[in-house]
Amino acid sequence: MTEAELNEMGYASLSICIDLYGIFFTLLFAYVVAMYLAGSQLTRTQYSIANILYFLTMATVVVGTHESWQGALLWWDYADGTPRLLWDDLRIWFNTATMVVSVFLAMWFGLRVRHPSVE
Repeated sequence: MTEAELNEMGYASLSICIDLYGIFFTLLFAYVVAMYLAGSQLTRTQYSIANILYFLTMATVVVGTHESWQGALLWWDYADGTPRLLWDDLRIWFNTATMVVSVFLAMWFGLRVRHPSVE
């Protein structure tokens, strides 16, 4: 493949990554709003099903985001013929960790709404 084609593959992977970021934030805030509005009214079974579906969906989105960003960098490495900088990998891992923490914080929020503490 030519350098231009390899760069194009990198941009295609990056475009998928950006789309997945949009899906991630949409699902994150939809879950938080749904738990705020209806979390206290859900039965334990309904709450468990909602959390399992949310977690599995978000895990898929987080892994897809990580892999598409990693793929974009890999295509660009092939195009440039130069090794990747450590900073690029650290950014990917930091963003992935931030996404995972956000998912668990949203689930914690849902639990706190469902069982509010008495103060």
